[in-house]
Amino acid sequence: MHPWILALWLGSAAATAPDGWLLVERVVAVVDDDVVLASELERRVAQARVALGQLADPGERERRQATLPRETLQTIVEERLVAQTAASLAITIDDSQIDAAVTQIRDFNKLDDAGFARAVADGGWTMAEYRQDLHRQLLRFKLISLLFAASVTISDAAVQAAYAAEKAKNPALGESAGELEHLRAVLFERAMSEATARWLGEARRNAHVELRL
Repeated sequence: MHPWILALWLGSAAATAPDGWLLVERVVAVVDDDVVLASELERRVAQARVALGQLADPGERERRQATLPRETLQTIVEERLVAQTAASLAITIDDSQIDAAVTQIRDFNKLDDAGFARAVADGGWTMAEYRQDLHRQLLRFKLISLLFAASVTISDAAVQAAYAAEKAKNPALGESAGELEHLRAVLFERAMSEATARWLGEARRNAHVELRL
């Protein structure tokens, strides 16, 4: 199958190619009826490279750089699957929820509005892009919670087994209620991550996904 091309018809007077078409965009992935454009991938890769620049190990940084485009594309494909499923279930995120998340992150980092804006820019994002990323994260959290939170339970026996394993590694570990609840939360997050990975694998198998890198 030929790569999908988005082209702009310029007309014979303004044509820059013999056939009168100018390439303005390229599709790098298809997810059912949705597409991922090369410009989106390039922008997301550039943002990820800013974060990679903070890695202290040059060898690890180089290794991650080499696989970054394909890993980023896989992430975008997962985001499309999440968005499509959320849409089918009428799950939405509104501006007030994004505003609340921005406020929480800003306050947690003890920043004023100007400092927060600088931190976002230093990360390689525009504020609009940062808010879009928060939208994707919140949508995924809301969908996954709806799909799995009620069915994922952590038994007291599982908590005790996890505590015993941690105690064997760290004999000084206490057995307070807070410590046990922390372990329960860790086990819950792990179980949710595993359920999410299984769901994404199944969603991908059931969708038409085509990568064109």
